[in-house]
Amino acid sequence: MTEIKVNLKESPYSVYLLKENFSQNFKKIISKLDLPSRVLVVTNKKIASLFLNKVLDPLRGRKIKVFFVPDSEKAKSFYYFIKLTQEAVNFDRLGDLFFTALGGGVIGDLVGFSASVYRRGVPYIQIPTTLLAQVDSSIGGKTGIDLESAKNMVGSFYQPKAVISYLGFLETLSMKEIINGGAEIVKYGVIKSKELFYYLRDNLERFLKLNRKVLFKIIYECINIKKKIIELDEKETKGIRTILNFGHTIGHAIESATFYKKYSHGEAISIGMVLATQIALKMGICKEKVYWEVKTILEKMGLPTKIKKIPPSLLIQSLLKDKKFKRGRIRMVLPLKIGKAKVFEDVDLSLIKEVIQRGS
Repeated sequence: MTEIKVNLKESPYSVYLLKENFSQNFKKIISKLDLPSRVLVVTNKKIASLFLNKVLDPLRGRKIKVFFVPDSEKAKSFYYFIKLTQEAVNFDRLGDLFFTALGGGVIGDLVGFSASVYRRGVPYIQIPTTLLAQVDSSIGGKTGIDLESAKNMVGSFYQPKAVISYLGFLETLSMKEIINGGAEIVKYGVIKSKELFYYLRDNLERFLKLNRKVLFKIIYECINIKKKIIELDEKETKGIRTILNFGHTIGHAIESATFYKKYSHGEAISIGMVLATQIALKMGICKEKVYWEVKTILEKMGLPTKIKKIPPSLLIQSLLKDKKFKRGRIRMVLPLKIGKAKVFEDVDLSLIKEVIQRGS
């Protein structure tokens, strides 16, 4: 068991990366945390059939309630937020309750947001079961739900009490889910670590086969990169954390423009990174080699790099609703080279439109 401490002033916690013996290690972790006696576990039926017993066994002795949500982005909605909150009210006794998110990023975001507002804040823990959630969404306390017209428009910063990531959970993932997480790994490499980027490139086949040694190294590096950024700028007030949005400005617009049905998160972010790098190239802030390296690794992974069957006008309309735009200024994270990126506060909208139209 490897413990990575996220050293935040008001709400420090640890991310635990487990290679084996999930239930045994989970029991040890839970016993160290000062948590209430009632636990509301949120998951979906597919994940429950695979992993729920492994999670419930170490929780025996507590009052346990399981709440099921759909296996889709639909779970991250006001409808399921209200249903989950009502379930908490029915199960709770005098605030003696904590939430547990067992699933991917959708479940983690829903549970984190619900925990942040229920009784003005109750504890929660994250048990991410997808690669994307283990390297990215479970860490950092960004929680939220979607509106039909815009992704993550309603949310909060609220840190978990712990994140417990087990490599064994990833062995049930489809190839689509593996490469979905791979997009976020590429993001980390481009913005902060050329070593990670080239390690992934050079070990791509072993990564896609879920080689445990390769997987552990990659996940560990991603967690460390994100935790260092969060420690410097927990609530994105200093502009440091914004760098984690590389590929997400256009990526989120792609997701909302297609009502979260056509592209997975990783697929949308893949396209977003390629188009953002193309914008950087046209602005003269990165070399053509950077563009081709980003595009090539994503394509070799099996991710899309071009927009298909989305009218550019619809995508621009979704883009302009993005919460990353501040006071009418279009802010984007653009790469300077592999391992270094920068936040640009006023990117020319006509250039963005040109790149989107060419990428469609």
